Amino acid sequence: MAHLMETKKVYSVSEITGLIRIHLEAKFPSVSVRGEVSNLRVQSSGHAYFTLKDANTIITCVCFKNYWQRQGSSIKDGDQIQVMGALKVYEPRGNYQINVIDLRPDGLGNLHAEYERRKKVYEEKGYFDESRKRPLPFFPKRVGLVTSASGAALQDMLHVMNRRFSVGIEILVQNCRVQGTMAAAEIARAIELLQGQVDVILLARGGGSIEDLWSFNEDLVVEAVFCSKVPVISGVGHETDFTLVDFVADVRAPTPSAAAELSVPDRVQLLAHVGRFARMAQFQGSQVLLGCARRLNGYGVSDLKTLFQDRLERRVLDLDYLRARLESLRVHYFLNQRAKLDMFKKENRIKSVLRFLEFKKRDLIPMDQRRVSQVMLQRIDSMRSSLKAIKAQLLISDPAEQLRRGYSWLLSNGTVIHSINQLEVGQDVSIRLMDGSVLATVRQLSSEGETNG
Repeated sequence: MAHLMETKKVYSVSEITGLIRIHLEAKFPSVSVRGEVSNLRVQSSGHAYFTLKDANTIITCVCFKNYWQRQGSSIKDGDQIQVMGALKVYEPRGNYQINVIDLRPDGLGNLHAEYERRKKVYEEKGYFDESRKRPLPFFPKRVGLVTSASGAALQDMLHVMNRRFSVGIEILVQNCRVQGTMAAAEIARAIELLQGQVDVILLARGGGSIEDLWSFNEDLVVEAVFCSKVPVISGVGHETDFTLVDFVADVRAPTPSAAAELSVPDRVQLLAHVGRFARMAQFQGSQVLLGCARRLNGYGVSDLKTLFQDRLERRVLDLDYLRARLESLRVHYFLNQRAKLDMFKKENRIKSVLRFLEFKKRDLIPMDQRRVSQVMLQRIDSMRSSLKAIKAQLLISDPAEQLRRGYSWLLSNGTVIHSINQLEVGQDVSIRLMDGSVLATVRQLSSEGETNG
């Protein structure tokens, strides 16, 4: 033992402590440590001294006044915090400590607890139910990407989508923050803006810590995904990362690239499907043609003749009906026009008489006013009476007036019926009324004076 001590350098306490300080401080110029605060003392100088501990170990910390007043005034014993600073060795006592320049509450444990709390709330509200989730469109025409335009995730997704199907699909990129205090609002707004514009939405970002991905656990984003009328694929983080939007989205992909794989069809697989469908259609078409040929071969010549004869007779009956209908409309139109013409002629005759009387009245003006007045008044009264009689006769003879008074016309094939001798039982007739016509069938005939039993 004495020999060993003679061959080794012997350090003084100060020397070894100094060497430890040099190596330790060079190795750990900046270190972040998490732990529970204990033995907190704030000196009158404003400097704070405390220890950080976990289940097994403690470490001494000092936070000088200017840092403590900015960041540590709310810290108390028992708080879980994170500190960052330089590892220093205090040589007089031979111990080491952290000179803290940054400290904050340790939210990691709190974030996990908050994540589980929110997950339970949304699960109870039915946001995760599989029954409400929609299938993805097989061939989307437009795909919306909600992600950061400067992130690597966007380039990965575009590469995958172009590789799988580069023609015929439009890609809309809605740029937004995916981390930080403003990220949740921007993500929710991006989802809202894509509504009605795309067939499917990809919500994506690369991996990170729970703090980095926390925006995808925020209520704003969860509600936006839940309320989306467009199917949403969640591709947030890595395969081991889970956020609340993964459970709310219609489909969860483990990575952004996997989300891109799910969003568009594979061109090679699609061509294979088309080929298979073409062969299936060709086979089914040939089966239909074979069936038709068998049925046609089952008909004899006489059967085919009967079939065509039946169809021809139906078309002849349809043609006869249309011809009779056209003739009836022609007769009705002719009768109406003739009645209007007769009325027009009679009205012109009345107007002609009135013009004649007016002319005669002007010729008689130079005559003795008293005699002329008497004679003219008599003539005018006489003419008025005649005109009234003519007008009454015109109204009586007007076919339209007869219809308005409750009378009707009886027609058969466009011919006006004047006598029962023109009719027979079972014959179809048309009864013309004021506001339309009625089709009827003769059931019984009786002459004037007969009574029906």
